[in-house]
Amino acid sequence: MNYTNHITDDLDAILAVRTATLKGLVLGAKDKTLTFQDRNYRDLGCFAALLAQKAGDYPEVTAAAEALRDHLQARDAAGPVLRVGFLPNYEQATGLSVYLPAGSRYYAPDVYRSLRFAQATGWDQLLDWLLGNW
Repeated sequence: MNYTNHITDDLDAILAVRTATLKGLVLGAKDKTLTFQDRNYRDLGCFAALLAQKAGDYPEVTAAAEALRDHLQARDAAGPVLRVGFLPNYEQATGLSVYLPAGSRYYAPDVYRSLRFAQATGWDQLLDWLLGNW
């Protein structure tokens, strides 16, 4: 299973529930996720790990987030990332970042939906939900 399948599974679990409580948990995880120079990009493995910790009342979300976290932390031929090079500020980085903007003013839904990543994973659906476009 590749990382896009893991992301899709995680998103499917989140979007299947879509409660206000879960949205708060997802936003809380997003806000604590490791960011990079452009603060709208966050480490996907860190996001998955935080979501797995916070989503205890949502077992499907927890399981999907744990699977994604574990997949991104694996450093073998089957994993999506073989090595991570980082500065001391980024020692938690797992090697893949995703667009999780700080607010809706940074999100252009029509443009984002045209990206292959969004089409392959449905990440745009998560952004729509989190940023109030759904």
